Amino acid sequence: MAADDLEREGSQNLEQARIETILAALPVAIKQAHERIIGERLVKNEEKLISLYEPHASVIVRGKAGAEVEFGRQLLLAEAVCGLMIDWDLRTERWRAMRS
Repeated sequence: MAADDLEREGSQNLEQARIETILAALPVAIKQAHERIIGERLVKNEEKLISLYEPHASVIVRGKAGAEVEFGRQLLLAEAVCGLMIDWDLRTERWRAMRS
């Protein structure tokens, strides 16, 4: 099998996996939309599906002026006095739960 064929097959497998992930999340998204829009009920932040494409995205309550709530992932960067990044930590839901 040629290298191009292997690359094409890998790309197709990745696309198929992405589609399957989105299809698996759709029932949750539909239930959540029904709860929030039709049922007019609040859904807890930790239970919300924020994105079909970014399953690790979450609600970030920062309290900034103009944007009380943001969506995504938090990244902590540690910088030395000289400007060099010396450490980083991609925050997860598990970390937030431990901090609460």
